[in-house]
Amino acid sequence: MMNKRIVITILSFLIWSATSFGQNIIFNFPDTIVGPNQSISLGLSTRDFIDIGSVQFSINWDADIIEYVDFEELLIENVGVGDTEADAGILRFSWFSNTAEPISFPDESTLINLNFQVIGAVGDSTNIDITDEPLVIQVSQQQGDPGNYILIDLVQEKGKVKISSIGEVA
Repeated sequence: MMNKRIVITILSFLIWSATSFGQNIIFNFPDTIVGPNQSISLGLSTRDFIDIGSVQFSINWDADIIEYVDFEELLIENVGVGDTEADAGILRFSWFSNTAEPISFPDESTLINLNFQVIGAVGDSTNIDITDEPLVIQVSQQQGDPGNYILIDLVQEKGKVKISSIGEVA
């Protein structure tokens, strides 16, 4: 009887651990090939956007290759994009649910578009990175009871912009 209780306790802990730890959200920008002097729109997509209450992070790129123009909200409203350092290739992204209810989106949903002007030369490229410099990465996800939020990990899939001659652009 005692062994059965121990096994049940261990199994309960393992099930609780699997559902409470190791959760993350994935954000990505596309890999894009463009010609010189073109305007481009890069969509910020997500997977595992489940019961999210707030998100913040920085976006970094080489400002000698592409120049930030503006952004457009697609699925979420009240997005803050701080662009005071855009000339240096730095944006600050922040969003929170203003309804006090967490939000969920299907996988591969595009939340916003960032619009850029290509200023680099053929052969140049830049990564589009989600970082914690200067704004710390934080994602809050509701757990259990309403209003109970925990911080979860953000996993990024880097995007890249490559400048090619007109014949190479897809």
